[in-house]
Amino acid sequence: MKKILKKIIPFIIAVCLVFPSVRLLAENHGQIFIISSYSYNNLWGEEICKNIRESIRKNLSREKIRTFYTGINDKDVFSSDLFRMDSDRRIKDNTPDVMIFIGERAWTEFIKTFPDKITSIPSIIVDGNDSLKIDPKYNATAIILAGQIRNTLALADNAYPEKGNFIFISTGSHSDNLAITKIRTYIKERYPNKRFSYLVKRNFNPESLQKETSNTNKKKNDIILVNDLYNSHGIRNGYSDNGKHTVPVFSIKDQIKSCGNIISGASITPNAIIAEAVASLTKSALSGKKLSSVPPQKFSATVNIVNRSVAGNSELKKRGIPYVTIPKCFYESDGTRNIAILASILLLAFIIFSIIYSFIIKKRQKAATGDLNYYMSLSKEYNTILHTFPFGFLIFDIDGNYIRGNASGENLLKSHVPSFGKARKDFNLFRSILMTDNISTLLQKGKKAYCQIKFKGENPICLCRFIYSPFRDNGREFFLLIAHDISKNYAKREKKEEIESMTIKALNTANIGIGEFNIMNNTGIATDAWYSNLKTEPNTNFRKCFDYLIGEDKKAIDTFMENALEGKSKKFAMEARVSNIDYSYRWIRISATINTYYPKEGRIICSMIIEDIDIQKKKNDEIEEEYKKIMNASIANNSLISNMSHEIKTPLNSIVGFSELLTESNDDNEKKALFSYIEENNERLLDIISNLIEISKIESGNMVCSMSEVDINQMILVLKDIYSHKLEGKDVQIIYDNEEGQCIIYSDGERINTIISNFMDNAVKFTEKGTVTVGYKIETGKIALYVKDTGVGVPYAVKETLFKKFNNPNNNYLGLGLQLSASIVKLLKGEIGYDPNPEGGSIFWIRIPSEYINNSPEKDTNASLEIASARNPRPLENMKKIIIAEDNDNNFQLLNYMLKGRYSIYHAENGAEALDLYKNVKPDAILMDIKMPVMDGYQATAEIRKLSSDIPIIAVTAYAFEKDREKIMNSNFSDFISKPVMEKELIKKLDSFLKD
Repeated sequence: MKKILKKIIPFIIAVCLVFPSVRLLAENHGQIFIISSYSYNNLWGEEICKNIRESIRKNLSREKIRTFYTGINDKDVFSSDLFRMDSDRRIKDNTPDVMIFIGERAWTEFIKTFPDKITSIPSIIVDGNDSLKIDPKYNATAIILAGQIRNTLALADNAYPEKGNFIFISTGSHSDNLAITKIRTYIKERYPNKRFSYLVKRNFNPESLQKETSNTNKKKNDIILVNDLYNSHGIRNGYSDNGKHTVPVFSIKDQIKSCGNIISGASITPNAIIAEAVASLTKSALSGKKLSSVPPQKFSATVNIVNRSVAGNSELKKRGIPYVTIPKCFYESDGTRNIAILASILLLAFIIFSIIYSFIIKKRQKAATGDLNYYMSLSKEYNTILHTFPFGFLIFDIDGNYIRGNASGENLLKSHVPSFGKARKDFNLFRSILMTDNISTLLQKGKKAYCQIKFKGENPICLCRFIYSPFRDNGREFFLLIAHDISKNYAKREKKEEIESMTIKALNTANIGIGEFNIMNNTGIATDAWYSNLKTEPNTNFRKCFDYLIGEDKKAIDTFMENALEGKSKKFAMEARVSNIDYSYRWIRISATINTYYPKEGRIICSMIIEDIDIQKKKNDEIEEEYKKIMNASIANNSLISNMSHEIKTPLNSIVGFSELLTESNDDNEKKALFSYIEENNERLLDIISNLIEISKIESGNMVCSMSEVDINQMILVLKDIYSHKLEGKDVQIIYDNEEGQCIIYSDGERINTIISNFMDNAVKFTEKGTVTVGYKIETGKIALYVKDTGVGVPYAVKETLFKKFNNPNNNYLGLGLQLSASIVKLLKGEIGYDPNPEGGSIFWIRIPSEYINNSPEKDTNASLEIASARNPRPLENMKKIIIAEDNDNNFQLLNYMLKGRYSIYHAENGAEALDLYKNVKPDAILMDIKMPVMDGYQATAEIRKLSSDIPIIAVTAYAFEKDREKIMNSNFSDFISKPVMEKELIKKLDSFLKD
């Protein structure tokens, strides 16, 4: 028998290998491809393909025919992606002898996909498109099914002379879209007073159909047209209006011999006639005839088919219209209707049962997967403990051959048993010094054995304890050898507990506690770390060990214990909190498993691991906090950008708007007012940009405080004069509340001036009547400056966010000024705040440290006398002449106020005027603004230097960056002074250039 099989099996294999190749070679001869535009379940498309195959086989029996159902004609959108013939290797790698295309779309797509291949292949296109044109370069002809729509509509006309309107139910396919155009054209020609409408199948329901036919005269019949039998099935319960009015349904294409009473009728061309024509053309093509020379053949609908109810229509008989009746379909047969309904109900019940059963199975699988993952995690932890255990664990098979062991066991045997150290794979337990006859006898009987072996020649003496234990796993028998070096116990037995607890100490060091308890009597054993992690003393009653758990965490472990006693829970795991003495808490992880459940015997054993994870949780919290800070910083930056845009757009829009009005105005007074508005908003825009620069420098850490002596009184007086001009037209008075006399501190005067200016800007802006008070108070090691107004005050909802980073762009109080002030105060290590004014309004204040505060009248007397003398006029002939080139009137008035009485002042509003004044006046010095109309400061200075290289020209600039200052000093200026200009600094700088 074996010899016969040896001969037969290779033969069978050879046949299996060779037959596909032979079959493939055979199929490559005389191949005919039928490519249908329709899907395989399209009745008409499937029927015509079937008839063509039968007709070809009847006339050409040796040919191999393959049919491809593409379904592209059933798609809503014509796209090459819907018809991937290029990915079908059966088409791509084979060249058929003849190709037959059912539907124009398959032909169109094929010539697009294989333009070179199709040129030489004889092709036949079967389609109902009367206007189909074929390029002469293709070896192709067509069989056109003409007049089906026209003949079907004529049949409907003859069957129902009293007609209402026409309704076409479309699938939205390419074929239906072409049919809609033809139907609409025919109805418009023959029934100009009839309405034609169509419904798309995906939006179709009985209600929509009833709505379409609701306004029709009930004595007349609406006609429903379909191109697909599935549409007629879809309207099965929809074309009857509660039994009172039935709408007839006519098909313009599909085979309807199996549609029973669903379809009223159709006029068709029999597929057998079409198939015979295709077979004839195929035979001609295979004989070598060029199909491009054969003109397209047209077949008109020749058969009228109607159902029994329409057949009884006397109008058809009177008119002599030939027709064939349709038998009932299976579903509509009286004897099978109930069987079909029952089968559908049983099928639905089976599907519902399958879904429910699948859901239950998946739920159980999910639970099992969770348990498996938990066991795997425990196994990983226990394997780690096992390999770090000081005991040796070694496994041998039933014959004593070594299989595997942990590191401790292998190291112990390697050190004391030479045969194990040389070749552990060949090591046999029964042939080693570890085995005695007594131990072998016990093991053969399936009993445990114990022994102690003293290894000679060791210094110091080595004594090991061995435990031999048989066990079974998956039906196989093994031996477990547990080896323990007890040399130290040999010298001193009281050390035994210490050695045996090495593992427990290691676990305690790692803050991992292990315990096992009988939860029926709350007794058991556990490591010190187990009790320590729960903040309890060793040997405490098991249930009381959890008293220090916080709230819900204790409730959760109590619930688990109660469920475990009832057998409802076997596993428990959670992260819990243990309270400390100082009311803080530490995080622990609890993992518990019920290993033994014998309540009748009084034993329900629970193994529990408790791990201290407090450091890990705190690290996670720190990471989360850092993440929140980063996100908050990102939000703040986005808010800053948003508000920068808001702040800048406001004055910029005003400048653009007033500038447009200025170009259109012819009134000098109106132009002057518009100039004033433009200048005012221009200054505001410059202030905003300056503030943005300052904020960016502070935020980037590039801002450095410039510490010097600051005369607080002088700074406030200058600000008072400046803002008094801005209050013209308002019933508001600025009061300087100087309670300390003279005050000179050591700080950054420019930054303090910026803060007080921002406070006064808000006070002047929001005060329409009353007072704006500015002042300061001396405190120990600090100075407090404040601005108080009687304006509208700050809304309560805004108070908490006044100095934060643009938390509300729509709030007028949260602009760049207060943000910049808060940043500067932080840089100066001071405080900033707001209080409501008891008299109504607001009080904004800062408190900054200073190295020293001097409020004695004697301090800096020379400086005071120097400033005071500048206020007193000198004889005219002794005055030096100063040109102030400044286009802003407020800035000029400030400089003029500082210098009047000390110098003879001349004003130039731009660089060109400054050049003319220099030629006429011959001044002693020039204060030159950088940014001016007509001619800026750089250009004016360059022209003046052509006339004199000695005249002191001091640039007055608002630029803050170092590169701008370098540009000034490289442009023939003698020196520069930054805005806002301090009087003392200005006088000192001028005097250094104008000494006699």
